[in-house]
Parts: sequence; structure tokens; C-alpha cells
Amino acid sequence: MTPKVHTICALASALGQSGIGIIRVSGPLALNVSKKILKNDLKPRYVYYGAFYCSDNNIIDKGVAIFFPGPNSYTGEDVVEFQGHGGPGVIKKTLETIIALDIRLAEPGEFSKRAFLNGKMDLVQAEAVQDLIQSNSEESALSAVRSLTGEFSEKINQILSELISLRVFVEATIDFSDEEIDFLESHEVSNKLQILKETLTDILRTANQGTILRDGIHVAIAGKPNAGKSSLLNTLTKQSSAIVTDIAGTTRDILKETIYVDGMPIHIIDTAGLHNSDNVIEQEGIRRAHNEINNADIILLVFDSRDSDVDLTILPDSVKNKPKILVRNKIDLVDHKPSVKKIVQLNRNSNLRKKR
Repeated sequence: MTPKVHTICALASALGQSGIGIIRVSGPLALNVSKKILKNDLKPRYVYYGAFYCSDNNIIDKGVAIFFPGPNSYTGEDVVEFQGHGGPGVIKKTLETIIALDIRLAEPGEFSKRAFLNGKMDLVQAEAVQDLIQSNSEESALSAVRSLTGEFSEKINQILSELISLRVFVEATIDFSDEEIDFLESHEVSNKLQILKETLTDILRTANQGTILRDGIHVAIAGKPNAGKSSLLNTLTKQSSAIVTDIAGTTRDILKETIYVDGMPIHIIDTAGLHNSDNVIEQEGIRRAHNEINNADIILLVFDSRDSDVDLTILPDSVKNKPKILVRNKIDLVDHKPSVKKIVQLNRNSNLRKKR
């Protein structure tokens, strides 16, 4: 027996006071709902303007409604959208009237779920819908749109097709092992595998970039006690987020703040000073600092300008290949001018002056 398909409804626009509120209805009873609410029939893909009625025939609101017949709709089902005013009271009354017509509220993401089940999009595109909604920058929005339009899915399907083709050659070589035919060599399987490997590596790199665009960059501020890490955090956030004193070891716990640069979220983590300590509390702070440094995308290694060496040994061995930005702090104490220099490579025991 075919399970009953429920008709669902939900507010499709942002919750709260706004000029326009959009309620979406999807399922086999969508057209029946529009007839009850509008007291009128809707033509497919025509905009109807008129009054919205509740169950006692009083007018709730005035707005427009559009009917998208399945399968040519977002969900692949019959869909009706009511576009009225966005006042919470109006939205609440309209939804109550619709629900009273044997319609249930949609679960989170259910419209996209039905679009997937009805073949309107694949899983990658369904995830891209959420990424597009949550995008904080133009770059993250463009990345989500590319996935939504099927660009990423097309690459995956192409790789799948290539793998199936290569599997055929492998099976043919096994099945006809007695024949003097090397299917793997004749069809340059090794070269094709190398190309596939490079393609997969590129896709993985792109996916990592997409994750950063969506979730932001995690930057850990690391260094010895009293190097000026908390001062740097306060400067970047433009507020007194961290306590700053001349006493070493002021920061013992993790302090996190988020700033936005061109819409990109940058999560800055201030950590405890890294050094050898017999203090139980400091040891716990250093352990937490190591965790944050390991999980960070970039490390800001702050050091005192009065120190001749940059001591990279204070960092965990696991982050030796992680991107680092060396921050020479307290330059006013040694009469140095602000500058930016690129260091190609810095060994764990090298002297900074030799590499500048």
C-alpha cells in the first residue's frame, strides 16, 4: 500500500516583523487550500491578487498567491505560495487557517527533502540550499550557488563514470587472463588513474575552501607568557575582551571572539602562554591551548621583540606544517618600525634574524 502523502505548510520567509511574509504549501491538497483561502481558483503560474479568508469568512489579509503545479515546482509536488504582509499576527492566523484544513506544519528542511525524494535535486544540491541560506559573504554565497546549480554534482558523476569504465577494464583483464591481451595497458589505465587522483585531490582542496567560506577561519594566537597575545586579541576585536597586565600568565583559559572581514567570519582564539610549568592550573591551560592550536587553520605566533630567537619548539609537533604568521610584538621597546616580511621557511631552532 502506498503511504499517504501529507500536505505541508510553513513560513518560507524570515520570522518576525517584515513588509512581506511568504507561506508555502506543498502536497496533493495545496490547490484545495488555495480555493478555501482565496475563494477563487488559481491558474498555474499566474499571479493572483486578492483577499485571504479565514474559516469564518473574515478577511485575514490581502496579498498575492501563485500556484506551481507538480512536477514543475521546487518540491516536485503541487505548490501554492501565499505572499501577504509579514506581521506576526497575520502570519499566525493564516497558518492556523491552513492547518485547520488537514495540513500539517513542515519539519525543518522538509521542502528540500521532498525535492530530493522527487528527483528535483541531489544530496549535494540539497546541502547547498542550507549553505546558501547561511552564507555570510559573497564568496560563500557564490560557492553555494555553484553547488546548487549542479557544478559539483557534475564533477562527481564524471568521476563515477570514469571509475566504472576503469573497473570494466580490470574485470576484463581478470576474466581473460589466459589471452595475450593486456586491457589495462592498452587503455592506459595507469594514466587515467593518475588523472583521477589529481582530480580528487583538487576536489578535496575545493571542498576544504568551501568549508572555510561557510564556517569561517579559525585563528589561534600562541606564544610564551606575557608576549602580548591578549593585547593582540583586544586590538583585533577593538574591545577589551581579555584582561591585560604586566604579570605573566594572566590568561589561563581559552578566550574566543569573532570578527568579520569582508563578510568572512574569522574566529580568533586567545590561548594560555606556552611554557614548562609545575602549576596544575597552568598545565590545564596549556593543554587546552594545544587543542585549539591543533584545530586552528592559522597560527599567530606572538613573540617579544627583545627575544633574539623565535622559539617554535613551544608549538606542538603536529602543527609544524600548519600556516603560521609571526607577530613581532613590543617593537616600541627596541625602537623598531612596523613592517611586513615574508619568511619562506623557518626551522624550529632557527634565529629569526638569519631569515629576515
